[in-house]
Amino acid sequence: MNFWFWRKDELLTFDRDIARCAELFPGKPILLGLFMHDYGFSDIGNMPELLKYQLKKAEIYIKNGTLEGLVILGDREIAKWPAAAAAIKESLRI
Repeated sequence: MNFWFWRKDELLTFDRDIARCAELFPGKPILLGLFMHDYGFSDIGNMPELLKYQLKKAEIYIKNGTLEGLVILGDREIAKWPAAAAAIKESLRI
């Protein structure tokens, strides 16, 4: 199951929505999708702060077994949105 937040205002219900996804698809692996481009509201790159927020949440849910991993849509967006790409890169450093 790939789970995406299309609009940034949906992040306000992140925990509830992830729990609901797990409830609707019991036993199925869930991958959290992240958009580098803000498709839901505008035609700009996603804000680095929102990407970092999603990645921090993903880390928590991967550690507790709710999420299997991540899908990051944006390989063609890296050059257009360097701040978004940098935020992802920094957040994924271990």
